[in-house]
Amino acid sequence: MERKECANGLQLIRVAVIKLRGHYSEAFIGALAMTTPLILALFFGALMSILFLVSWPLITAVVLFSIFVAPLQMGYIKYFNNAIDGKQPRLREVYSYLKPSGLTLRAIYISGILIIMYIIGGALWMIPGGFAIAHFSMVLFFLQKFEHERLRSAMFECAQKMCGNRLAMFGYKLVFYLVYFMLFVVAGLMILLINSLVADSLLISWIVAVCSAIIFVFLYTFVTVYFHSSNQIFFEDVLSRHEKKHAKKVHHAESNNTTMVGDDEQVAQPTDVKSESKSEVVKKEVASDKVEVKQESPKAINKTDNVKSDTTKSTTAKKASTTKTTSTTIKKTTTTKSTKAKATTPRAKK
Repeated sequence: MERKECANGLQLIRVAVIKLRGHYSEAFIGALAMTTPLILALFFGALMSILFLVSWPLITAVVLFSIFVAPLQMGYIKYFNNAIDGKQPRLREVYSYLKPSGLTLRAIYISGILIIMYIIGGALWMIPGGFAIAHFSMVLFFLQKFEHERLRSAMFECAQKMCGNRLAMFGYKLVFYLVYFMLFVVAGLMILLINSLVADSLLISWIVAVCSAIIFVFLYTFVTVYFHSSNQIFFEDVLSRHEKKHAKKVHHAESNNTTMVGDDEQVAQPTDVKSESKSEVVKKEVASDKVEVKQESPKAINKTDNVKSDTTKSTTAKKASTTKTTSTTIKKTTTTKSTKAKATTPRAKK
C-alpha cells in the first residue's frame, strides 16, 4: 500500500517511529557501531584539551569526525535499509565505505563542504544555514543511492529534488537539532564536572568520564536512530514526489501531443471537405459540358445531314450531266453514220 506524503514534521516523526517497529534493535546496533567512534573521539578530545589546557586534541577530534562521519553515515544508510527490508544486515556494512574509493572521497569532500556551510550559516544567523539544510542536507542519501561519479552532479540533483514540503523538513530537523543541542549541553556540563573532580581524585574523575561517555553514546545513538529514520522517510517522500511530478509532466506532454493531433485532424477535415467540394464542382462542370455537348450534337447532326444532302445533290447533278453528254455524243455519232450512209448509196446506184 502506497504511503501518503507527510504533511508536517510531527507526522513525519510519527511515521518514522512506526517504520522502526520490529527493527529497532537492529537499527540501534548499527547506529551504535556508527556513532561510538565519532562520539568518543569528540568527547575525549574535548576532555583532554580541558585537562591539559591544549587545543590540539580537540582539533584532532574535530578533523577525524569530519573525515569519517560521511563514510560511516553512508554505510549506516545501507545497513538501515537492509534492516528495514528484512535482509539480515551485517555490521561490516556500516564500515563498507571506509575503504579508499572515489565514492568515499566524494563523501568526505561533501561532508567538509556541509560542515563549513553549517558553521558559516550558524555564524551568519539562520538564513544561510537554513538554505544549506534545505538544499544539501540529504546529499549523502542521494550519493549512496545513485553513486554519482561527480560531486557536482550529486549536489545538483539533491538541490533540484529537495523542493517539496520544506515545512515538514524544517519541523522534524528542528526537533532533533534541539534534542542534540540539549545532549551536548549535558555533555559539556559533565566535562566541567570531571574537570572539577580532577583536583580531588584523578581516578574518580576518569571513572566519571568513562561512565558519562558511555551514557552519552547510548543517548546520542537512541536519538540518532529516530533521526535517521525520519531522514529516510523524508528522502522517500522527496523521491516519490519527484517521480509523480515527472509522470505528471510526461502525461501532460502526451495529452498535449494528442490534442495537437486532434486539432490537426480537425483542421484536415475541412480541407477534405474543400477538396471534396472542388471535386464535386469539377464533376458538375464536366457534367454540364457533357450536357452542352449533347445539346449541341443534334445541330451538328443536322449540319452533317445537310452536307450529305448537298453532296448527294451534286453527285446526282454530275451524273445527269454525264448522261446528257453521253446521249449527245451518241446522237452525234448516229447522225454522222447516217450522213455517211447517204453519201455512199448514190455511188452504188451509178
